[in-house]
Amino acid sequence: MTAPSRWRARTAAGVPSACVCRLVPSRFELRKRFFFSCRIFLQSVVRLLTSKKKRIKTVRYKWECCLQSPWMTNKYGYWPSGTEEEAAMLRLLVLVMLMTAGMFSTAGASTIGWTDWTAATTGASGSAKGAISVGGSNIDVAFNGVLSFAQLGTGTNFWTEGSPAPYTNNPVIDNAPTPSELLGLNLRGSYSLTFSEPVANPVMAIVSLGRINQPVSYVFDTPFTLLSEGQGWWGDGNYTLGGSNVLTGYELHAAIQFEGLLSSIKWTSAPDEYWHGITVGVPDDVAPVPEPSLMLLLGSGLAGLALLRRKEKNV
Repeated sequence: MTAPSRWRARTAAGVPSACVCRLVPSRFELRKRFFFSCRIFLQSVVRLLTSKKKRIKTVRYKWECCLQSPWMTNKYGYWPSGTEEEAAMLRLLVLVMLMTAGMFSTAGASTIGWTDWTAATTGASGSAKGAISVGGSNIDVAFNGVLSFAQLGTGTNFWTEGSPAPYTNNPVIDNAPTPSELLGLNLRGSYSLTFSEPVANPVMAIVSLGRINQPVSYVFDTPFTLLSEGQGWWGDGNYTLGGSNVLTGYELHAAIQFEGLLSSIKWTSAPDEYWHGITVGVPDDVAPVPEPSLMLLLGSGLAGLALLRRKEKNV
């Protein structure tokens, strides 16, 4: 196999192929330089992990003189040369790094385990029961307070989203509340949500809190963060915040989050209104478990490096 004609011509003219300069590099050449620097870095890592006796030869390299393809072999001297073992381990190391990066990458927002409401009693001494499925386990949820009505998986879905999305237009929530799972409140009073075990950073979705000309306020016993608000079932309303624990809605559709490990959420609501609805959920932030095959590949790579070092010690 002979060198490409453009490289032969430059070499024949007395100009080393690795030092042919272009004053204004193209985007393609800049990309090649980036990949070249990445490979140099990885080779340096392999050099540290392998034997001290068989080091990769040092080749002088200047950024302004790099026109090499990032995937060329070192047949023409484009790359620092090395042993076959080092080259093989370099390829394996790159593969392992790419696959493990894919394993642990995250999309940013979390999938929320929303409450599946299963039973409810309406009235002044209202109550409701449900469960949240998160992290492979179920967490029971109990609601107490004045309850106008409850949706237990049937009926109109009031959790629809327009633009901007009131429940998912934030870096925390990836999925809107479960359709037709809602507790409808209408009278002033005290309310509570109690969990069977402490939950981390729970979120609450709210539909139609207050009216444009009749605001309704929630006063919570713990600070919260307003994640997003927007166009919901009854339009795009407005809101005001009072300190870190008071939310006043004017036909508000929104999502809020409570930080910390909580066993319950308590709040008061005033004044009376026709109705507004809520539900609660928990982020499912369980770390992904690597697949056995990928862990085997990672282990093989590390074992290979160890064997290579042992082999070189015996030389």
